[in-house]
Amino acid sequence: MENVSLYRKWRSQTFQDIVSQGHITKTLTNVIKNPKLLAHAYLFSGPRGTGKTSMARIFAKSLNCLSESEDKPCNKCSCCINITKGNSMDVTEIDAASHTSVEMVREYIINKVNFAPSEGKYKIYIIDEVHKLSNSSFNALLKTLEEPPSHVVFILATTNVEDLPPTIISRCQRFDFHRITHSEIVNRLRYICQKENFSVSDGALSIIASVSSGALRDALVLLEQAISFSDGNITASNISALLGISDSEILFSISELAHNKNVQELMLLIDKIIGEGKDILRLSKDLTEHYRKLLLTKVINDANTILDLPDDIFEQYKKTAQTYSEEKIINNIKIISNLIIEIKDNPCRRALFEIAILKIASNIGTDSLQNLSHRVKALEIALSSNTPLQTSNKYYIEDKASENRSLEVQEVTRQTIAEESQSEKTTSTENVRIFQNENINLEKEWKKIMATIRSEKIPLHAILADPNVKPVFVSEDEIHFILKNGYEFHKAQIEKNIQFIKDVIKRLTNIDIKIQVSFSNPDTKAINKKEEIKRDEPKEDKFIIEHRQLVQKALEIFNGRPI
Repeated sequence: MENVSLYRKWRSQTFQDIVSQGHITKTLTNVIKNPKLLAHAYLFSGPRGTGKTSMARIFAKSLNCLSESEDKPCNKCSCCINITKGNSMDVTEIDAASHTSVEMVREYIINKVNFAPSEGKYKIYIIDEVHKLSNSSFNALLKTLEEPPSHVVFILATTNVEDLPPTIISRCQRFDFHRITHSEIVNRLRYICQKENFSVSDGALSIIASVSSGALRDALVLLEQAISFSDGNITASNISALLGISDSEILFSISELAHNKNVQELMLLIDKIIGEGKDILRLSKDLTEHYRKLLLTKVINDANTILDLPDDIFEQYKKTAQTYSEEKIINNIKIISNLIIEIKDNPCRRALFEIAILKIASNIGTDSLQNLSHRVKALEIALSSNTPLQTSNKYYIEDKASENRSLEVQEVTRQTIAEESQSEKTTSTENVRIFQNENINLEKEWKKIMATIRSEKIPLHAILADPNVKPVFVSEDEIHFILKNGYEFHKAQIEKNIQFIKDVIKRLTNIDIKIQVSFSNPDTKAINKKEEIKRDEPKEDKFIIEHRQLVQKALEIFNGRPI
């Protein structure tokens, strides 16, 4: 009896045997029933091992089947049998990968295309891996492909349809083959194992389906290899040992120990895994896929529609994903992905792998959005209040483990953080005053007012904090904003938000403030008028002294002089 490999023995022979390509089998079946729908050229494209060549042969058998039944191919008539065995004179299969020259096209196609079929109704040319043909071969084929004799049908198959000339694609009916799903591969393998009396666990079939990446032919090759490797009982551990991959238990153990920062046990486990012969590159890829599954489980309600995992494995992913943040999983994927790039041609694979795992365990490079937001706020307050960054009483906002960050904001003063905390209190829905004393000095409290404006209108805060915009505190109830000449936009924005600024100050200090905006020093006439009014008041001398101090400060700011 002839010894035939599993993938050849179980190659699909009818449209019903084709797995996961119903959109194509339905169309071609309708063509068989109604020959008027037949095109002169078909293009089958898709990943390897998804049934392109098998579909081409089944279609060829159906077109030339001698059976009177509508259920074709019958696989019993002489045409069907000869095509199955590869002996048909009417069906020519060409491997374009090994026949790329224009001479091949002329010899096998152009010089023979006008001969009538010898047995069946059609002369059929199946060209596999057609994208391998040379440009001159495509040019020679083009005319025949465009206007072949009525008895000729071309079936082109390719895994790289983007490499085909548009002139070829436009002359064919195109069918795109899908990757076969995990569950469909498992079901097909289970069916074949039952027919062949193989004892294979569902876990082993699941691993084979995962590794095959949607290619049923690859899955059958791996199954046959596993059968040869085992003693008649194929388990998940057998498959993992055979393929050098990490089963789910190992991946969950590594990720759990790293997540819990149990470095000692983690390093011992990795030593054991590598000592058993696991390839580090393969282990890195498995870990990346493991974290990908965790991420999808975390962010998608029914992630198993995509992952297509066994129920018990998926439940484990759901349970584990609850202990992770999205940021942490994404960071882990980035670390391992960068590792894969580094170790491809590096002799120090193990050291790099262990460093990457330690990074994951130490949370290096990880920052929650809340942490980053806190740091940015703290820095904004320090900058807006012109508070110098101190070297004493340091409040570190940088994670000590994050030594390699490109932008390092190492410290702000404890005073700055206190101001931030105070500003957050003032922006609550409760209308609470932040100033407790009755003699309110707006100049002294301006930092806190600015912090409140920043929390409610960041663009306005940025304009008011601009060095070219100087607030001059004329009195306890009046502010003049002095702008550098040419800053019309700043002036317009401040004037637009005057009422907002007044409301903020009113809410915080219970003062009805007056605001003026100009490109020069405050209106001296208005100020002098205020001075005359103030002379009649009891605290005249104190006001004059404070006013002179303010004017002197304004002169110092603008390098001015009295006129």
